[in-house]
Amino acid sequence: IMAVIVFSLISFFLSKSPVQVHVPQWISSPSVSFWKVFAIFFPAVTGIGSGVAMSGELKNPGKSIPVGILSAVGIGLLIYLVSAFWLTRVADANTLKTDYMVMVKVARIPWAVIAGIMGATISSALGTLVGAPRILMALAQDKIIPYSKQIAAQSKTGEPRNAILITGILVEISLLLFDLNGIASLLTMFFLITYGMINLAVFIEKEIGIPSFRPSFKIPLSIPLIGSLWCLTIMYLIHPLFAFISQILILTLYFILVRRGIRAPQGDVRSGLFIEIAEWAAKTAARMPQGAKTWKPNLMIPVERPKNWTLVMEFIRDIVAPKGTLRMFSVKIVERGVENKISQMVMQLFHKEQAAKNSNDKQTVEELRTQLNELVKPVKKEGIFTAAIVIESHDFLEGMSIITQVMKGIFFPPNVMFLTMSADSAKDRRLEELIAIGLREQLGLTVLAPHPFRMFGDRKTVNVWVRTRSPNINLALLFAIQLRQNWEGQIRLLSVAPDEAAENKIQRFLRKVIERGRLPARTEIVVPVGNFKDYVEKAPEADINIFGMSGELDCEIMHNLARRIGTSCLFIKDSGEESAFA
Repeated sequence: IMAVIVFSLISFFLSKSPVQVHVPQWISSPSVSFWKVFAIFFPAVTGIGSGVAMSGELKNPGKSIPVGILSAVGIGLLIYLVSAFWLTRVADANTLKTDYMVMVKVARIPWAVIAGIMGATISSALGTLVGAPRILMALAQDKIIPYSKQIAAQSKTGEPRNAILITGILVEISLLLFDLNGIASLLTMFFLITYGMINLAVFIEKEIGIPSFRPSFKIPLSIPLIGSLWCLTIMYLIHPLFAFISQILILTLYFILVRRGIRAPQGDVRSGLFIEIAEWAAKTAARMPQGAKTWKPNLMIPVERPKNWTLVMEFIRDIVAPKGTLRMFSVKIVERGVENKISQMVMQLFHKEQAAKNSNDKQTVEELRTQLNELVKPVKKEGIFTAAIVIESHDFLEGMSIITQVMKGIFFPPNVMFLTMSADSAKDRRLEELIAIGLREQLGLTVLAPHPFRMFGDRKTVNVWVRTRSPNINLALLFAIQLRQNWEGQIRLLSVAPDEAAENKIQRFLRKVIERGRLPARTEIVVPVGNFKDYVEKAPEADINIFGMSGELDCEIMHNLARRIGTSCLFIKDSGEESAFA
């Protein structure tokens, strides 16, 4: 085929040149635009990519593909430029616009040019017949298209026979039913999308600066950026409707691939792109002053026994959803010192058989991590950011102290420590120690005292107990707003007035709280006159009661309140960084 094409070109260039030389000019016909001609012509040069479709069958694709493509581009460009110039010498502009067989008529040996056209057409068809079925087979192997099993079948020699047959049928139908120039325009769209995405991928990988991107052919960063933008622009210049349809088809295919969870063996550039964006955003946010207006519930939860938290996880989800974050931590207690632990790691790395007999610490850590991951899985499925972390330490409290300090130094640190209170007051010592760690790190504190039978009731009504000039009103209101939103329920503000004179003053204060805090219009105000301790048991029924912690922390007071009110209780202490009125 190559010999016939070369012979046809020689015959064309040996044609006699007329005495008059015509000046090359842009097509000026109003019926044919430049971009329409471009769309028809463009597929003629896309054969340079045939080798890419055969990359799996080349001995050294990393070397062969760049050399082959660049050589094809160079030779093809030279032939097209020389042919265009020579046509201006052998035919006038009107002939070139109206006579599609002008090259045959001016050639020294006309049948040689016809043979060259046939050879080039057959060559392109063979190139497509090699590449297109393999792409179709790859789609079938990933089960993206119907009848994937049949289409992905191969012969004993590895040829995708079914895919070749289907490709041939589709091509034949297209030729019989549609205009060839129209098909060329549509094909151009997909080629431009391909080249545009290749340029965009090169730009992203080069911009991110990942070490794995080490191209042997280096180009400036502006080249792939300009290439991708030009591809998109040219698509809409050629045919806006075809451009839109092509992009919709490509996006549909992309989302199918994402939903199927198909991954490239070596990964792709998407994660690197989002990491780069996240790093830039995090660095920018870290340089800016933090304000209460951007507060979200970012919880950190120390967990000793993950199984004890199962019934509380839905309530935690109601606090953090939809935009908060959840980080759960646990500590694996190790008896050995650091030196012995390193020795154990050496055994696992270099003496695996003996290490398997002598140690099961790793399995224990993995079991604890698995339990935490199972605990946060329902929350994670709702699109909420979660993290489950296990560290090793000699003591649970020591581990929690270290991890709390570390978490305060990361991007987007937690701002609330969420704890639970056991009905057994003998366990208050551990709770007090964790509260002390939270106060030291200036975290907001939340202590949940769950009712053993009612838990969170119907998840509808939230009682918020407010004292005049309460130092913990902000976090209490913010949590109440979160619960009301996720429960689709109601907030009730309660405050006990010592006398009737104070009642009106407290009423005005609570109305101002609703107004300034932009609380829902249905927010209820209850201000009884009397003694707080006596009224607690008579308070309107709710699914949870929220109290601010007093200045002097006392677990016994929290126990008494939870017992007397008969519902789950949430005891809250502000960190000073949040505001319900921002």
